[in-house]
Amino acid sequence: SGWGVNFSFSRFVDGTWAPFLRGGWSDDGDSLLQKSLSAGLGYRLRDDRDLIGFGFNWGEPNENQGAGTDSQYASELFYRYQVGKRLQLTADLQYIKDPAASTERSIWVTGLRGRLAF
Repeated sequence: SGWGVNFSFSRFVDGTWAPFLRGGWSDDGDSLLQKSLSAGLGYRLRDDRDLIGFGFNWGEPNENQGAGTDSQYASELFYRYQVGKRLQLTADLQYIKDPAASTERSIWVTGLRGRLAF
């Protein structure tokens, strides 16, 4: 019963640097965050195959989800490994201050995600 919009911009500069900017806004619905804005920077490694980077995020919790009213702040360090022509694996470490889905004041999160292109 809700709707929203989002945008994502990323571009390689000089073939090495990868700045990005992402944001979103939702109205009602089941999203955890009502507003979100992320920015970061990546750097190509290993003959331009891998990417290491960091990012920061600000998010406003959706009051309809009972997530509280304090803004959520997150930072992330990631490494994207090019396994093959069509497969990437990304490991990351995140620090989240005032997480919207928790009563904790801060948490650390590790993750591993994959991308298969065909």
